[in-house]
Amino acid sequence: FAITDPTADRTITFPDASVTLGAAGTNVPQFSVYMSADMAVAYDTFTVCAFDTADINDDGASGTCVNITASGTNPRGFTVPAGEAGKYSLSYWVMNNTAASATIMNSYATFYWATSGGTPANKWTYGYFSEGATITALGYQHASTIIADLAVGDSVYVYGRIATDGSSTNGRVQGGSTATRFSGFKLL
Repeated sequence: FAITDPTADRTITFPDASVTLGAAGTNVPQFSVYMSADMAVAYDTFTVCAFDTADINDDGASGTCVNITASGTNPRGFTVPAGEAGKYSLSYWVMNNTAASATIMNSYATFYWATSGGTPANKWTYGYFSEGATITALGYQHASTIIADLAVGDSVYVYGRIATDGSSTNGRVQGGSTATRFSGFKLL
């Protein structure tokens, strides 16, 4: 049989009627989570972002793939579900602020990755900003997207870190659906 484009001189001809075209795939697991409230961050300390609200959180098997609670297995992280190893597009944006009127000297955000059952120890796309003492800043936004080849059970987390001009002034990661977010999906 043949498929012909009536608006142009193009025809695709198949050798026989037994040709089957595959159905479109779905990009699952897929997720988009954010922090609903601000989170305190101790001075100059990497701290996992406390994602607690999901717009999308689908593991492809009627479950979830990001633990948006502070307990259980891999709290606040994305974990590759059984049967879903592969390449993933992962993104974050993190809004770092000061907890008081202070100058942000250094602002960081990063992905941390851990193998199945491991401790998050491997950084990807380390975002860094240094403003300096002459300019007062109350916030800085970090954003990054990566393609990662992940195995079943691997976990990915987003961390923020802030250093201000006073070692006693802690920072905060700003909450809200447009401030600090983590999203991703499996590529087909």
